[in-house]
Amino acid sequence: QAWTFSAADKNFDYLAAGETLTLTYTIQLDDHHGGIVNTPVTITIHGANDAPTLADVNTGTLTDTAAYDTFSPLTGTLHGHDVDDGETATLTYAALNSDHAAVTQITGLYGLLTVNPNGTYSYVPDAAAINALPKGTYADTFTVET
Repeated sequence: QAWTFSAADKNFDYLAAGETLTLTYTIQLDDHHGGIVNTPVTITIHGANDAPTLADVNTGTLTDTAAYDTFSPLTGTLHGHDVDDGETATLTYAALNSDHAAVTQITGLYGLLTVNPNGTYSYVPDAAAINALPKGTYADTFTVET
């Protein structure tokens, strides 16, 4: 008979690279004719250096009116998290260009995004590009990494 062991990855994310967790279970086999045998099943889980996670970011909304508008920069801080216990998270941040290379600045459709290694960012809207848009809802979307 085959059996499986299944658990969500997040249950073991606390294991760092080089750490192991050994789980031992006792399986009982019964032939229903008086024959019973118990046997241990041991599962060893090896930890890994899990990739950090980055919280979703919604920097805000810019509203264009019928007049020629100017827009203030949108600023904030990216928040990353290292799920491995016992590690001091020294995270650095960057924007990714179209070649998936890490860069500090990237020009979007409607503005310039600057991502500093410490996670602070600013988005400087391009007033001319935004004022030229017809009525509607638009978004500038960027990919960042930690």
